[in-house]
Amino acid sequence: MNADILTRKRTSFLWWRLDVTDPPPELVLGEFGSRESRRAGVRVLPLERQEDFTDLWGISASVCALQDDVAYHYWFEVSDGRPERTGTRVRITDPLAYAVDWRLRAESTVGAGDRDGYPGAVLRYQHNQLTTCDPEVGCSRVSPASGPRSRPTTAW
Repeated sequence: MNADILTRKRTSFLWWRLDVTDPPPELVLGEFGSRESRRAGVRVLPLERQEDFTDLWGISASVCALQDDVAYHYWFEVSDGRPERTGTRVRITDPLAYAVDWRLRAESTVGAGDRDGYPGAVLRYQHNQLTTCDPEVGCSRVSPASGPRSRPTTAW
């Protein structure tokens, strides 16, 4: 049994610790591209509970019909666990995402407030592995040594 979620993330889309599991979470996946084409060809795929960890949900990248050396954006669609919104589905960013693109945000959910418009996570499928890529430079591969480009942060 592999307990390392980051190792599992190399070959699967994973979601850990859901509040509401019925209906099950889903992967919302589309090919990364120009602003106009980002919403085209979006697929929604069900996640399955992983048999060795009851609070881990996932889908293997190998069953997602991904193309080699192509970048993708994705969200997880889950049920909002807050009492006043029980059952409302919301698309949220993968909390373990390697990179996100704030230029592409999830569609609005009526009344979602602070949970509205999460950015899409971005990655590349390469040699049967999910790898990091930088949406700022067209998702060219980012080497682990150099890491993704970052912007200065100001703390007030």
